[in-house]
Amino acid sequence: MVTQTRVELVGCHPKFRKALDFASNISVTKSPVLIVGEAGTGKKTISLFIHENSARQNSPIYEVDCSQEAQQVENQILGFRDPESGSFNKGVLELANGGTVIFANIEGLDENFQKRLYQIIQELPDYELDIRLLATTSKNLSKYVGAGRFYRALYTYFSGSQIMITPLRERTNDIEVLSNYFAKAFGNNNSKIIDGFSPEAMTKLTSYYWTHNVAELRAVVEGATEAAATSVISIQDIQLGERKSESI
Repeated sequence: MVTQTRVELVGCHPKFRKALDFASNISVTKSPVLIVGEAGTGKKTISLFIHENSARQNSPIYEVDCSQEAQQVENQILGFRDPESGSFNKGVLELANGGTVIFANIEGLDENFQKRLYQIIQELPDYELDIRLLATTSKNLSKYVGAGRFYRALYTYFSGSQIMITPLRERTNDIEVLSNYFAKAFGNNNSKIIDGFSPEAMTKLTSYYWTHNVAELRAVVEGATEAAATSVISIQDIQLGERKSESI
């Protein structure tokens, strides 16, 4: 089960605010949602935001990483019988009754299991199971459908409501907003006063490509906060790899 903490989404870019507004509006419904974005853009955070702002906020939320080994994924979703004790371990579709299930990296679902999962989803009301289903992906699932790699009906089920998360490198203003947010948070956690970044340090951050998006920025700012000898983070405190090109 996912540990629930208060979700705070930070950003001012119009595309991000549009995605957040849509997530807020859709959260009060029961509709399945497909959340699309590159690695590190915050797909899980958006998923938690939807759950937290729904009528299910006090009910359990579970996440299944569909990129795991096929049998392990199936066991987590549907449950399995322990070969030693003979006892049955419930899957998330039972455990999350009244709550939410996130299918992370849904493109990784075994092709043979996709149709079966869709059929099971359609039968959930027959078993008096009430679950909000969310799915995340970093792939273009419509291309997967066209190539015969993803079950069309399952794609249609989730894609009726889609949230597209823009890569961080296309939200330059948000890099500054997030950097200051993370720096103050990490400073507070370490009883350290952080007032911000030097102009040179901020330029270094805003000009970086951020292949792994917000997750990468968060890690870099955490390291810079720990390294800072004063309340202002300098360019020397920031450790970045080589700037990634768009071709990678």
